[in-house]
Amino acid sequence: MSRLLRWLRTPLLLFAVLFAVAWVTVTSLRWLAMDAAQREALSLMQGEPASAPAVGDNGYGWLMLADYAIAPNDAEAAVASEVANFAAWLEATPVANAATGDVQQVYASQLQEKFPKRPTLSHLDPLCNLGAAPC
Repeated sequence: MSRLLRWLRTPLLLFAVLFAVAWVTVTSLRWLAMDAAQREALSLMQGEPASAPAVGDNGYGWLMLADYAIAPNDAEAAVASEVANFAAWLEATPVANAATGDVQQVYASQLQEKFPKRPTLSHLDPLCNLGAAPC
């Protein structure tokens, strides 16, 4: 039994030493490859994030209003009225299939009636002359 342990101990010890040497080599090469600014940036990324409280509102309202020419002062009121209109529509609309949530009607936004639509932006127009194929 002791001969077997001796045969197992030697390769395992050799493997542990080789692993330690490889780990020290890789770590030292990584450390030498970075300058002070890179090491500082890495320490900032690996540290705990600063948890500042969220300030302001989220951007969902602004995304919803992106297609309409609405003054910034009127945006909150427009979002609030749209949310209220949607909630009223949801309450009044019968559900065709309760399992999937399918409805028989589609919601139409009231923003179209109150605010003018912005012109559609096309990213292809300036690029039409770059290619031979027609846009």
